[in-house]
Amino acid sequence: MIQRMVEEIKSKYACKTQDVGVFEKVVIDGATFRMCAYNMKGLGRVATVQMKRLVGFWDMQSLIITPFEKDMPIYYYNRHREKGKYIYRVEVFDTQFEPIETSTMEAVVEKYKELPDDPQNERWYDEYKLPVCAVKKVEKKRKEDLSPMIWEHFCAYMDLLEKAPECKPVEKKKKVNVFVNELCEKSGIAIIEIFIANYGTKITEKLANEVLFGLK
Repeated sequence: MIQRMVEEIKSKYACKTQDVGVFEKVVIDGATFRMCAYNMKGLGRVATVQMKRLVGFWDMQSLIITPFEKDMPIYYYNRHREKGKYIYRVEVFDTQFEPIETSTMEAVVEKYKELPDDPQNERWYDEYKLPVCAVKKVEKKRKEDLSPMIWEHFCAYMDLLEKAPECKPVEKKKKVNVFVNELCEKSGIAIIEIFIANYGTKITEKLANEVLFGLK
């Protein structure tokens, strides 16, 4: 899914691959993480994370879109498999200057509301989340049921992105930086949680700023 998403973004924005250095391949507790980052002209930073660990049949993939040149929120997609269960997460974080019209994304979430949710505990970043998020959990045999929801949700975001007003990257990065600083301090999304637990805050901040969100 994430490769399909990246190709869709590339079809709309000029892409330059960013060197991610030591983060290109990281092995933690038998799990191999591969990361890629792209600078999209007219958009901002797009990053992907793919992880596989044979023991426990565990794998994960994530995509993060961080707009700097458009006044749009951060988009986060994550799919996590563990022992035959698949958890799909789409979250949109309010880091824009002005409110956006979210009805098209809300309609996608409503369309697939019958698919089973994965109950979530309250988290510090709930205040950043727009009402267009969904977290679903299914058995392996039903994982393809969720693919249309994920793709339609992503496409609705991309449509809004094309219409969104431009903004100054320097000012937008300052706003995004507030969210990312809290993320590195308090943890939250999967890859940040894993790096904090294994490498501590300093290296996690480097990963977040230089690779995932493109702040430096």
